[in-house]
Amino acid sequence: MDAVRRLGSHVVENLCWLEEVLEQADLPFAVVGASAFLLHGIDLARTTRYLDLAIAVNGGLEAVQPLLLNAGLSSTGVKHRFRTPDGSEIDILALDPAGSPPHEIQLANGDRIQAVGLPEAVEHSVPLALNGHQVPVAPLCLLTSIKLHAGTSRNRPHDLEDACTAMQAYEAAGSRRFDIDYDTHRG
Repeated sequence: MDAVRRLGSHVVENLCWLEEVLEQADLPFAVVGASAFLLHGIDLARTTRYLDLAIAVNGGLEAVQPLLLNAGLSSTGVKHRFRTPDGSEIDILALDPAGSPPHEIQLANGDRIQAVGLPEAVEHSVPLALNGHQVPVAPLCLLTSIKLHAGTSRNRPHDLEDACTAMQAYEAAGSRRFDIDYDTHRG
């Protein structure tokens, strides 16, 4: 099953459009969350209703918000959630590389969550071809780690389920990502 069928054509169109907006603004980002698993070909037992994008931007969410609003997104009742013209929702996890404290994201209710693994997801994103675009997506190993952390630190069973599904798919593929050459590395 291809990415368009897994995510839906409107989500793919929105993702390609956002890739253009963020690339023109020279803002590094990566698709994270359930949508990223689907882009990697992991069939989750659940569906997702919005995209999660981790964006590295000096100044955090306050700095990227005007860009997104000027591009055609609209605000919602949740500070980091935006709506596309077709009604799709996008969560923007803005990471301020120069911010203090580092690697935290402020939620609408004022709570802060640790952005464990998100800066690395952006830095090490892998480009996946999607409707003529190269969309940066967090690597599968980092996605799984992020889901494990989120699932255990905030009691989010769907995150644990996503991580387990990804690990089962990896095991079922039957190939190892890292093979050791025992002739070269005898120790």
